[in-house]
Amino acid sequence: MKRSFVVLVTAALFAVTAFLLPSTPASAGPGSGSAVSGIGIQAGCYGDYCSGKDPEAMGCSADAYTVTSAWTGSYTVELRWSPSCKTNWARIGAGYGGSLWVVQTTGYKQSSSGSNGSFRWTAMIYSPSLLCRGEAGSTYTSWA
Repeated sequence: MKRSFVVLVTAALFAVTAFLLPSTPASAGPGSGSAVSGIGIQAGCYGDYCSGKDPEAMGCSADAYTVTSAWTGSYTVELRWSPSCKTNWARIGAGYGGSLWVVQTTGYKQSSSGSNGSFRWTAMIYSPSLLCRGEAGSTYTSWA
């Protein structure tokens, strides 16, 4: 009787765990058009398919972090990187009214894409091997 109860409880725990955990497709990767970050969030694009797209809308901002930043005198411009999408973009406080760009060493660049009341950001550039920098007016982050 005790053994049946333990088996039943164990099976119930497995069922609940399987239901609550997000599923990760085995094919997610360069050819699938989506990326899965280390924290279990699935982005809507991967690699060069992300270039020119909004990092918030595509989910690439979920695992992003700031790699370098520069102070404009009133705002901090940040160069952001998403490991799951392999993209960079620039971000600054939403109150900043000047130009905002992310620029790759090749000269390819993207301008403002969106804002959420706290931040304003550019569209993404796929850049796993080339350096990028954020530009806000005449303030530039370092190349990273």
